[in-house]
Amino acid sequence: MYGLLCESLHDFIKESYGDDVWKLVREHADVQLHSFVTHEVYSENVIPRIAMAASEITGTPYSELMNSWGVYFLGFVGKYGYDRILKVLGRHVRDFVNGLDNLHEYLRFSYPKVQPPTFFCQEESATGVTLHYRSKRKGYLHYAMGQLRQMGKQFYDTDIHVEVLSEQSVGDYSHVTMRLNFDNSAYRYIQEKDTDEQEMLPFTSDFFFELFPFNIVFRQVFPDVTILFSDVVGFTRICSHITPMQVVSMLNTMYTLFDTLSEKHRVFKVETIGDAYMVVAGVPKKTKYHAHNICDMALDMVQSIGHLKDPSTGSNIQIRVGVHSGMVVAGVVGHKMPRFGLYGDTVHSASAMESNGKEMHIQLSGATYEHLTHSPFIFERRGTITIKGNVEIETYWLKGKRDKDGNAQSACPQFDTQTISTSTLSPHPSPGNKSLSVSHP
Repeated sequence: MYGLLCESLHDFIKESYGDDVWKLVREHADVQLHSFVTHEVYSENVIPRIAMAASEITGTPYSELMNSWGVYFLGFVGKYGYDRILKVLGRHVRDFVNGLDNLHEYLRFSYPKVQPPTFFCQEESATGVTLHYRSKRKGYLHYAMGQLRQMGKQFYDTDIHVEVLSEQSVGDYSHVTMRLNFDNSAYRYIQEKDTDEQEMLPFTSDFFFELFPFNIVFRQVFPDVTILFSDVVGFTRICSHITPMQVVSMLNTMYTLFDTLSEKHRVFKVETIGDAYMVVAGVPKKTKYHAHNICDMALDMVQSIGHLKDPSTGSNIQIRVGVHSGMVVAGVVGHKMPRFGLYGDTVHSASAMESNGKEMHIQLSGATYEHLTHSPFIFERRGTITIKGNVEIETYWLKGKRDKDGNAQSACPQFDTQTISTSTLSPHPSPGNKSLSVSHP
């Protein structure tokens, strides 16, 4: 339990009932602390003890007190800039409710140990939506209900009536089904628009797939592709020292840069998860130059990232990059929010190349290296690393690239052009180099 919640309950009681009541509550709940640190983790029973003590001392029913605290919380988080994240989760109530899990993923940047509840929606109509709420923490239902009501008023000028349909314990979880009743005009508009479009555009699926060729890849094997993963070095530390809006701004700047490079080098962006960035060459459009395109992308990434600053220190942001080649299965998965993904050992190995790498280095596997024989790229053999499953992989550092005259250029920042000017590309590493073993978590 992070101090952000504890501090908000502390402030709520003091502002609602006064300092003297807070002192009594703290004594009754046997809480020694006078205040809480937002990013510090506290015992899970601190809030239930405080809330129960406040209910007994003030005579306020527990459910009513928790509901009022939920309402208060949305104003409280505004002091830390979180209200700006809440405001951009959607233009309408329906967007916000459907994106509640995404909200907690944003918060995970700043609070990596957060244990949020989960939400999913069903049975949406023009009058509301059915919301399923699951949490390991018991007794927070009315707190969540207060937040939902206040969210509607504060951000969308909409009254939300929350009706609890069922509440049950499933294993360690509390599972609550509730109906959110509100004017869901956005849903009505979308339904009407979909009906109009179906009447106006009765085109066939073949025509649709011709317009959007990537959508035909529901289940397809690609025997030879190259995948790149990157992440930000010290990302968790950075997030703990800056506001959520600064996190979003930093990632947006970085990903906008990488997206531009992906277009330049004709590689396909698969996804971003937190600070992780994943691209592939050879999917959905096959090419025999997939390894070349990815290596060009990787060199540009480590060179261009030096212009971006770490907002917590003012120093340059650093990334790790890993590359691997092999076979993947591509497919679109999911019903509610379907997405395109790549699956197979090649994906895991590419991720291991990144996680076992070094800051501002590009590590690639022997499989990728073999695709680049007689290419202008310059390498240094790192050795053999052991990844999950006790699999040994021969790895190399990508140091740079030669121009058409044979001169070293596009040097990775950790290898200046002088140190690589005499390097040559050898498809068969010398046996004298030592191997090293790195375990992959």
